[in-house]
Amino acid sequence: MPQLILPDFVPNEKGGKVLHRRIGERDVYMVMNVEKGSECFFRSTGRVELWDATDGSVKELPVIKQNKQGTWIRMDKEYTNSYLIVFSPGKALRAKGAAAEIEQPKQSIAIDGEWRVELLPTLDNKWGDYRLPASDEMIGAEARVFDFKAREWSEWRKDGIYGYGPQAVLKYGASQSEEYDFSWEYGVWDNPGSQGYHGLKSKVCDGFFILDKGGKQTFSTYVYAPKEGDYRIEQIYTEADQILLDGAEAGADVHLTEGWHSLVVEYENTVESKADVRIGVMRDFRGRAAVVLLPKDAPEPTKPSIYDDRVAMLWTSSDHLMFDPYKGEHKIWDFRFDAVPGMERLEFSVYGELTEVAVAGKNAEIKAVGEVKACGINRYTVTLTECAERCEQVTFSVATQAGRQGAAAIAEPVKISTGEGLLATGDWSQVGALKYYSGGMIYRKGITLDDALSAKRVMLDLGSVVATCEIKVNGKAAGVRMSPPYSVDITKYLHKGENEVEVLVYSTLANHYQTQPTPYRGEPTAGILGPVRIEIY
Repeated sequence: MPQLILPDFVPNEKGGKVLHRRIGERDVYMVMNVEKGSECFFRSTGRVELWDATDGSVKELPVIKQNKQGTWIRMDKEYTNSYLIVFSPGKALRAKGAAAEIEQPKQSIAIDGEWRVELLPTLDNKWGDYRLPASDEMIGAEARVFDFKAREWSEWRKDGIYGYGPQAVLKYGASQSEEYDFSWEYGVWDNPGSQGYHGLKSKVCDGFFILDKGGKQTFSTYVYAPKEGDYRIEQIYTEADQILLDGAEAGADVHLTEGWHSLVVEYENTVESKADVRIGVMRDFRGRAAVVLLPKDAPEPTKPSIYDDRVAMLWTSSDHLMFDPYKGEHKIWDFRFDAVPGMERLEFSVYGELTEVAVAGKNAEIKAVGEVKACGINRYTVTLTECAERCEQVTFSVATQAGRQGAAAIAEPVKISTGEGLLATGDWSQVGALKYYSGGMIYRKGITLDDALSAKRVMLDLGSVVATCEIKVNGKAAGVRMSPPYSVDITKYLHKGENEVEVLVYSTLANHYQTQPTPYRGEPTAGILGPVRIEIY
C-alpha cells in the first residue's frame, strides 16, 4: 500500500525533515536539515516562494522541474537552516541552470583590523538562574581562572579556579603522589557526585576525599587551630582506617594547641573506579569520605536545603578548621589573568588583604569596601584612570588568611566593568576572561564604499558567527541571522563617505558553563569568527 502513495516530500539519500500545512489556497512547507545543494521533491505545484521569517521578505524561488506529480527544487541553504517554502496558484519560475543561479561577485573586499566593541550583559541573575545566591545584577565579564604562585616560587601554576586550592597531598600505589585540591564549598572540582540529567540538582557531595585509586590511599596535610582548646573529629561516608594527628593516632576528641598540626588520614582498601559522566548521565558511585575538625562545642554542620540560596557541602557554614599542605609557610600569593577589552573597573572578593594590583605593569589604586576583616571575605575595588581599550594583563597579590592557599584565596569571580574597547574578529573565548562571558557584544566599524554605490547589490558577509547576530548599517536594521550564511544585503543602507556597520552578537551559555560542574559545558567558541568581506555584484 505505501508504494501506491506518492510521498509528500522526498529529500536526497542523506534525508531531511519537513512540516506541511494547507492554508487556504497555499501549501506551506517548513523544511529542515537537508544537505546544501541537494534536490528535493514536493508533492505540490504552482508558483513557488521562499518566505524569510527573520525579515518578512518574500522571494520567488526558481524550480528545477515541475509536472503533474509535483515540484523539484534545489536547496541552497546550509544544513542548519530551515526554509519556509510556499506554493500558491500560478506559474513556477524555472531555474536557468546551475551556473546561472550562482552569481559571483565582481569585487570582494576583506574587512580586517580591529572593531570598536562594547559588552552587553544578558544574564539576569535576579532569580538565581545562573548562579546562587540570586543577585540583582546582570552577570557580565568576570575573571574566574587564574595563574597563581606563592611569593617564594619562581614559576607560575595555571588554571586555578576561584575557591579551589591545594588542601592536601594524596599518596597511593607503590610511590605515586599528587597535590590534592578542593573547595570547602563545592568539593573537588568537576566531581560534585551523582546528579540529575542536566547537571547539579541542588546538591554537592559532602565527601571531598575521593577513594577511587584502588588499594591504600593516604591524605596528608596540616590543620590550623586558631586557639588552644578541645576539638572533635567528624567523619562521613567511609570511615578512615587510621587518623594520625602530630604523628599519634587520634580518637574522636582531641586537644590542640594554637597553631599548625600535622594530619594524616589513611584508607586501606579503596576500590579502583570511575564516575560515569556524559551527556544525559552524571552517576558517581565511587567511594567518598571526609575528615573534618571542629571545636568540641560547635553546632552540628547543616546541609543547605534544596530551597536554600546556595548549593554547597555541609561544611561550608561550619566552624571547621582549615587545611594547608604547606603548613602556613606561604603568606602572600600572587595571581594574574588577561582581562577583557574596554576594562574600566575591577571588583575583588578575597579571603585576606588585597595588597597589590597592577594593570599592564602599572600599579593601580586599591579601595577597600568597608572594614578589612581578619577572617572572612574582604571586598575591594580598583577604578582605572583611563579605559584599557585592549585586553591587558592584570596581576594582584593577596596576604591570605590561614588555610586559603592558591586560588582558594579568591572567594568570588573578579568582576570587570567595561566601556568601549578594541577587538579584532575571531573567537572571543581565546581572549582573556572573555572565555567565561556569555552575553552580547556590539561590534562597530566605519567602512567607506563610494565605488560601490552604483552597484547592483552589495552584501556584507560575516563569515562564521557564534551564535546569532543582528546587523545594522548607519543605524538602520539590515537583518538578523541565527544560522549560516551570516550575510545580508546592505545596498539600500549605504551612502557616500563613511558608513557605520554595527553587529550585535549573542553567544551561547557554554562560556558561562566553563566553570560549572556539568557534562553540558560545551565549546565556548563565540563572536564574529570571520572572515568578514564586502561582496559587490
